[in-house]
Amino acid sequence: MMQMHNHAPHPDPLAPYTLDALLEGAAHLHPQARALRDSTGASLTFAQLAQQVAALAAHFRLCGLEPGQTLLLAGGAHSAIVTALLAGIRAGLDVALAPPNIRADQLAMLALRLQAAAIIGGAPFGGFNPLDTALAAAALAECVRLVGSLAGGDIDGAVDFSADALDLQPGIAPAHMPAHPARIITLLQDSKAFHPVAHQQRTLVAGALDLVARARLTAATPLLSTIAPLTYAGLAAGPLAMLACGAALDLHGPFESARLLAQVAAQPQVHLVVPAALLSAIERSGLLAPDCLGGLVVLSRWHKDAADFSPPQAVTTSVPVIDMHAFAESALVAEPRGADGRARAILDPPHSINIGGILMLATGASTDANDALGFFGAAVTKDDEA
Repeated sequence: MMQMHNHAPHPDPLAPYTLDALLEGAAHLHPQARALRDSTGASLTFAQLAQQVAALAAHFRLCGLEPGQTLLLAGGAHSAIVTALLAGIRAGLDVALAPPNIRADQLAMLALRLQAAAIIGGAPFGGFNPLDTALAAAALAECVRLVGSLAGGDIDGAVDFSADALDLQPGIAPAHMPAHPARIITLLQDSKAFHPVAHQQRTLVAGALDLVARARLTAATPLLSTIAPLTYAGLAAGPLAMLACGAALDLHGPFESARLLAQVAAQPQVHLVVPAALLSAIERSGLLAPDCLGGLVVLSRWHKDAADFSPPQAVTTSVPVIDMHAFAESALVAEPRGADGRARAILDPPHSINIGGILMLATGASTDANDALGFFGAAVTKDDEA
């Protein structure tokens, strides 16, 4: 089994880097720059994102949600999911992220396990309607006392948390919520069930900072991600990278090859984020050229044991390629490929980031007597965090 060790330095220099702090910083530095856009065409500047997050966090409080409680979000690659996640954190709520295809009974079991006070469904995504699932799950989980929708429209039995509804609430004004060390909970899926993995904010931010550093992302480099912002990797390569470096983020989904090619053509030098399964198709498409992409981030998932790791395929490319390895929703490692297009060894050498003489991030790996590879450091979620 993969082993996690706590080798983090004390005091923790990453502790001030909360999602709320990153959002405030991005809104202050790049208020009119585009922050988020999704496949529906919904687009927000950093200032608009910050305003919506503050208003939605206040709406959560007006609906009786208190710091320390758990909010379940179900949805896909939509801007509203990111807004609701950040608003939940602002309101001091632990936020659990569920995919749109989760069944009602699975969502209900997850709600009971986490003692979730609320379930909020996003807009329909890929043939699934998360709100219908949320309503059905709430009927099976007695702990849930509020169901909400981020999509608006006819939502009998649910509270309207859409952006349009926020504009109609004169009593809701942007305001800070009480401080609470809120966590983000992602799901590890096997053949039978979804298993929650609870992350401290600083752990997710550390993984995002590592990716930003390895991929050399900047505010001038747009991001286009085909990974929904529902997992450690999807968050790090999407909204967290956006907040950490001020880059514009486009969320692509459900996947459509023609639409993806059009999005790339519309944004020369974009950094594209794709799962490893698409790497061959990306290579055949001719996108791996400097006039098409500024860089490519390739996500590989290793669900069981890190000892099962095998390097992803080599590609012929003239643009920077970064391998992003996600291990069981607990460890995230970003490794740049060499000029030959081949994947490099993981954490050889270990990763570290120094800012102003302070070691901000350190992540390494070690092998035990049974040849099981374990991870330690700032970008690793430990078992005792759950």
